[in-house]
Amino acid sequence: KSEVAELGSLLEKQDQAVTVLAEGQQRQTIMDRLKHPQESLHGNLSSRNFASSTRRKARARLEDDIRLISASELFDPTWYRTTYPDIGDQDPARHFALYGAYELRNPSAAFDSLQYHIANQDVTENAIPALMHYLRHGETDGRPIHPVS
Repeated sequence: KSEVAELGSLLEKQDQAVTVLAEGQQRQTIMDRLKHPQESLHGNLSSRNFASSTRRKARARLEDDIRLISASELFDPTWYRTTYPDIGDQDPARHFALYGAYELRNPSAAFDSLQYHIANQDVTENAIPALMHYLRHGETDGRPIHPVS
């Protein structure tokens, strides 16, 4: 009986390892998909032409995103700063809008960005950060969210 129990335990560990590997592959695929819009945002924000309409639109969109994030109960700046100490003294909502949303960082314990993308392939296909999609469309559409596990 102990051999059967040991075999069962090994199979369970193997299943967990496969799940972790699959999730890691999904994470990388989603991050690759989000890379282009993030690079585009950063490129537009750092345009050398200070008067360009592209730069103005990018700045306005960023400020709108920051306001939307900051006003949401799904963004917890204290949790975000504690969970991701590498942000240092940066404003948590600004960091999330510029970097965290594209890196699949979670905005709070109540919202798992990776799980939102996994459950909503159209969001990934359209390269939209999870929380931004949820706040602008997903909540109204009745899309479920998952807490961070």
